[in-house]
Amino acid sequence: MSPRRIFACLAVSLAAVTGIVSPAPTLAEPVSDQSAADVGGYIVTVRSRDDIDAVIRVARQLGARRFQVFRYALGGFATDLTPQQADRLSRDPRVRRVSPNLPVRKRVVAEGTLPSLVQAGAPYQLDRVDQASLPLDGNFTSPNEAEGVAIYMIDTGVRASHIELAGRVVAGIDVVGADSLGRPAAASWDCDGHGTHTAALAAGTSFGVAKRATVVAVRVLNCDGDGDIEGVIKGIDWVIRHHRAGTLAVANLSLGVAADKDSDPLDDAVRDLLADGIVPVVAAGNSDEDACGTSPGHVAEALNVGATGISDDRFHYSGGGSNYGSCLDLFAPGVRILSASADSDTDTHYESGTSMASPLVAGYAAMIAKDHPGACPASVVEAVVARGVRDVVKNPGANSPNVMLNVSNVSGVAQAAPGTPSALVATPTAGGITVSWDPGCNGGFDTDTTSVRVYRADGGSPIRTLTVKSADRVTVSGLDVSQSYRVSVRRKTAGGASAWSEKSVAMSPAPITAGAQPKTAALAVSTEAKVAGQWSVDTASTGVCRTLNGNARLYVLRRGKCVVDVTPRYTDVAFQRTFSFVEAPTPANSGSGARLVYDRSSKRLYSVDASNRVKRSIAVVAPVVPPATGKYALKSAQGSSEFTARRGNIELRFAALAPACVEGVVCDNVFSPDQLGTAVAPSGVYLPTWDARWYAGQADGMSTLVVIR
Repeated sequence: MSPRRIFACLAVSLAAVTGIVSPAPTLAEPVSDQSAADVGGYIVTVRSRDDIDAVIRVARQLGARRFQVFRYALGGFATDLTPQQADRLSRDPRVRRVSPNLPVRKRVVAEGTLPSLVQAGAPYQLDRVDQASLPLDGNFTSPNEAEGVAIYMIDTGVRASHIELAGRVVAGIDVVGADSLGRPAAASWDCDGHGTHTAALAAGTSFGVAKRATVVAVRVLNCDGDGDIEGVIKGIDWVIRHHRAGTLAVANLSLGVAADKDSDPLDDAVRDLLADGIVPVVAAGNSDEDACGTSPGHVAEALNVGATGISDDRFHYSGGGSNYGSCLDLFAPGVRILSASADSDTDTHYESGTSMASPLVAGYAAMIAKDHPGACPASVVEAVVARGVRDVVKNPGANSPNVMLNVSNVSGVAQAAPGTPSALVATPTAGGITVSWDPGCNGGFDTDTTSVRVYRADGGSPIRTLTVKSADRVTVSGLDVSQSYRVSVRRKTAGGASAWSEKSVAMSPAPITAGAQPKTAALAVSTEAKVAGQWSVDTASTGVCRTLNGNARLYVLRRGKCVVDVTPRYTDVAFQRTFSFVEAPTPANSGSGARLVYDRSSKRLYSVDASNRVKRSIAVVAPVVPPATGKYALKSAQGSSEFTARRGNIELRFAALAPACVEGVVCDNVFSPDQLGTAVAPSGVYLPTWDARWYAGQADGMSTLVVIR
């Protein structure tokens, strides 16, 4: 993230670098004749997320070396370029814009500049927002406490141990790092105090609106409350990546920058929050100016909040005041607001500004989300404004809506078009692909259909379109295993249709065979990455598959369906997948008739019937000295799972690694997968217990083991 900082909410005008559509430049030589002093931070927005990696390659050719990729928010990347490099990159037709990375600042006012407006007793902010008008009645009554609803606090971090929030803070991401003095670098700590104060207003037990909501701390501002657009977008990108689309949540951004074309990337990232099912709530700013001149406050899709004082007058003081105007959505208390301090686990203090008003609205949005988890964010935004109290704000400012926050009503919200599906995961099957997704918000409609488009990886038009009812997965069969494919989905309800999702990563439908040891990360790929993480096999599937090596591999014992639960590293959202494993064909040159075949090259043992069909195959531990090719006479030990194969003076022994099975105990559970890969003796070929017994039974009816290369 760029080290540049700003110490006041000032309009910043930098030289524009626009995304002019023209033929891509010839990049035979990188632009490298600029001094280091000419290099600045830029944010590159692409027209299609499909082109992010290709445009990064172009930027690398131009001389860029640092890349912060935003696949979920915005769709693009941040990098360091000279103005000449930025101009050349902007001419690539795949690039939408190239914008300088501007400083961002928290929306709070220094207390020394304010008149004395101390309110004794309980904090008035809660007392005010549960009633229509003054005077205050001394009580705060809420319809629910938003238990379990996530509020992402995109700020300076949150002191997780503070008594107002303890036990309900999730440490998200810290994009800032320690400062020059070595002050802490963690989302669950707050060396400025702004994030802790605002978090407790949204969800504190004493000072907050949504008293049992979950606070997710996303640290994008440093110990002085400063940051930049790149850092904020990086935080938003993390939020979207770790949020399950369709699960309504809230994000509070008590920060901002002057709005111009260079702040467009930040605006787009905030819109992406909304598209993922997260209600964005932003502070309007404290410059006593038109709120349409602030970013992200002017984003029409977000809730833009102004501040009022104890007498319902718009916040105003000698040095500024709450921003106003047509881009504002509503007002909430924001002057001398008492809340948690980051100085200790029990400390409190007063702060003023639109930063304080915004989290009160975020808490109310979380209340609505608690009662209507399938609602779409746009409906929540509409409900928050519609249920505010009219015409009580004094001097709201030119063109401002005269609406005051009121949290009393969380009844049904308006129906809407469904959200866009996201987090596509494609998994291979025999001759096809199983695609699953997070369906997004339902907009208040219980029934829906989803259209599924299948593309060749290198093609622009879909080759097949399917429609499924009320589903979040589909299997596409009959695909050419020599080709790779991508998939996009769109949801439709009585309220309308969503946009098409981002396409999945290219996936080949090549079948997975029994006996394999595939890497788990290679079994499934998502819209953004291979799915690496925590894999666990469902109890009913232990006879078909097991995980190995710290879940890095999935070991397939036999033909059948393997159900696994996956928690990816790139997201906290767990999902379940089913893989269908098929038998490999009979190895070449393995003879004929009913027989056992040990293939040295694949280290697998096959049971083949008289019709030359593989009945069962499994990977085994290969002997230290591979056996000679040819036919071996089989012999099964009476009353044992062992059997042998003899050829002259060569004997191969097939034996269980575990003790004999106890009656009533499933032998599969006795075998330890950790022992795979270790040959106990040069002559040994070892199998899992259950399969050793199975193959011993087969040996009773067969006379020959064929060893082939």
